[in-house]
Amino acid sequence: IEFNNTSGNGSFEYEMFFLDEYGNVMRFKAILLRADVQIDTSAMRETVVNGRTYTKDNVSVSFDGALRATVSIDGEAATSYESGTTLYKDGSYLFTVEDVAGNLLEYSVTHKSVINYTLTDASTQQPIVMGGVINNSAVVFEARDDSQVVSMIRDGKVVDSENNKTFSTTGHWELLIKDSVGNAQYAEFYLINNSLGEFSYTAPYDYEITEVWFTDERGNKTQSDTDGKTVKLDKNGDYAIAVTGIGENSSFRFTVSIDNTPPSATLVGVENNGVTAQNVTLKGLKNGDNVKIYKNGVLFEDIDVAVATRLPEITTGGDYRIVVTNVQGVTAEYNFTRKKIANTATSIFLIIVIVMVAGGITIGLLFHTRQKTDA
Repeated sequence: IEFNNTSGNGSFEYEMFFLDEYGNVMRFKAILLRADVQIDTSAMRETVVNGRTYTKDNVSVSFDGALRATVSIDGEAATSYESGTTLYKDGSYLFTVEDVAGNLLEYSVTHKSVINYTLTDASTQQPIVMGGVINNSAVVFEARDDSQVVSMIRDGKVVDSENNKTFSTTGHWELLIKDSVGNAQYAEFYLINNSLGEFSYTAPYDYEITEVWFTDERGNKTQSDTDGKTVKLDKNGDYAIAVTGIGENSSFRFTVSIDNTPPSATLVGVENNGVTAQNVTLKGLKNGDNVKIYKNGVLFEDIDVAVATRLPEITTGGDYRIVVTNVQGVTAEYNFTRKKIANTATSIFLIIVIVMVAGGITIGLLFHTRQKTDA
């Protein structure tokens, strides 16, 4: 016996009676279900990328308790699935939901909760430790999905640059990395050039500073104190720092040379904190020095010294402050006052007036003397 209904979706119940020749009766009920199978995916935030549905949230779907469901992850054999169960594994999910009449619904979603990228030391090609120190090298970002660096901060200042894959400028770098699904991750590291005016370092999470060896300018080597988490390096000499990971984390070492000797330059034409009417120049600078010249409190020259750099000669009057910063970040400051000089026309006029006045006095004296003589 075939039961059929073509009037649309819904549940249709049929009841039949079977009677044999002895009067025995058997009742039989049949239900024909023609309905759309529905599921609820509101527990996840979905993102469609290139026609494919992704979620960064844990996977969970809900449906009516009368339905049966299975789930397959990354093409593995399907297993039964209960409504509302939360699944955590990253991968491609295929849900199949079926009613008692065999109506099916398939739903697929890819769970992506992490960003797949690497940050490596350019000189060693090894992955860097988050919060670690990279000495005399660069850090290279490589994405293994569609993630990218969306924000860069160096020494507390936002870096606006199209180069977000190679980092070579010294400083404390903080990166924000995102993918198209919405996953985000923070990374940080220090890039140093092995020679600094001072350096304060804090070990990253799950790491501690286990050794700090200091060698002074005379070659004496001593072990410096550390609280296990931070260290400040501010004495002239060489430091070797060992940072050890807790648990299964790796360990690393780095060296720093501290040179906090101020840059040495010479003012020509005036002494420091002096006053002059002469033109003034600054000599004795080294390659890599930065010179900022302030006149009456306003910056009007900012110069990075190179081999062929010619510093300007100061010829106009005013109060001057010159700040010199070397490559170690150590500064020296010079102050002086350059007197104003009257312009040439005014000077000539004053000389003529003085001469005329002096001449007038001389003539007057001669005339007065002659009058006395005539008398």
